[in-house]
Amino acid sequence: MWLNETWVRRAFTEEQLQRIPLKNVLSKAIGSKEDIEFPIQEVQLADGDLILLCSDGLHGLVESDQMSGVLKEKEGDLAGICEALVHLANEAGGKDNITAVVLKFKK
Repeated sequence: MWLNETWVRRAFTEEQLQRIPLKNVLSKAIGSKEDIEFPIQEVQLADGDLILLCSDGLHGLVESDQMSGVLKEKEGDLAGICEALVHLANEAGGKDNITAVVLKFKK
């Protein structure tokens, strides 16, 4: 999305980005072109690390420290983590689709 690309370039602060009216505009979509360039980032994972994939319906409403708290509180309960995060987003207004997927890395 345009918003994420702008944030990666550090063109605006996170607070400024949240106030942009067209923040959900898609700048890339599968099927719109034959070849799509997208950033790839490699990270080293340790056994037991958790990866959270979420939509802007969660990311835009729940603060990062709240998400981290849920990940720590629920530890290995991956479904419980997702349920708790979606619940927090709904409590915060739930204006958009809310999707959360948590993966646990095992060597």
